[in-house]
Amino acid sequence: MNKIYYLAIGAMCALCSCGGGDGSIRVEDTKIAGGLGDYFEVVDKPYTLEGEKGDELKVELRCKQPLNDKQKASCGIVVTDKDGNTLDSQNASQYWSEYGLQNVNEGESYIYSFRLDIPHDSKPAKFRVTSNFRDESGETASSYSYSSTSSDSDDETGIVEVSSSDDDWDSVLDSYEEFVDNYVRLFKKAQAGDMSAMGEYATYMEKAEALGDKLSSAKGSMSSSQVARYTKIMNKFATAVQ
Repeated sequence: MNKIYYLAIGAMCALCSCGGGDGSIRVEDTKIAGGLGDYFEVVDKPYTLEGEKGDELKVELRCKQPLNDKQKASCGIVVTDKDGNTLDSQNASQYWSEYGLQNVNEGESYIYSFRLDIPHDSKPAKFRVTSNFRDESGETASSYSYSSTSSDSDDETGIVEVSSSDDDWDSVLDSYEEFVDNYVRLFKKAQAGDMSAMGEYATYMEKAEALGDKLSSAKGSMSSSQVARYTKIMNKFATAVQ
């Protein structure tokens, strides 16, 4: 998945149009946290609350690599307002699996439904999906959990990963942060009416694609501190296009 590339496309669209509050809920990160992220991704599109009580969020997950019959997974979700304040968080269950995920082929989609509990006076704006994943052959096991009050950690999101990390993620995150900083500069330039910013569009997109490839090919999983840094960079990017 070339996530950075698609984020860049969306960002450049924001430079050229007057986007604005249509009441939809946006995907904060198409990458599913936890082991399921190697097999499925969140489809990046506007979502709305559905159901009789307006509390159901149906999230489309696209299969990148099919699960086998020994691989079990369930999903959790974190929903925030436009300022990043958590409105609802649901950890992926460790005791049951969404077996429908096992019947999805590569390129196909699966609708995962979440029943949210959001305060009536709050407006959900963004969400991200987490997962609990287990390979019953004993090869891999990975999960993410969410706590609104994390302690002894720089992870402001409260997401903690229960798997190992790899050193090359630090290099990836360095490149990602540099990319976002350059984007923020470009965005402010365009907002000020300097149309020369659009002339940098092609170069920017090339860097976005290259960085997306680098992110996709990074080995291992991020540590909790790396996840925290990644989330901060993502938030910086999201804040810049609001």
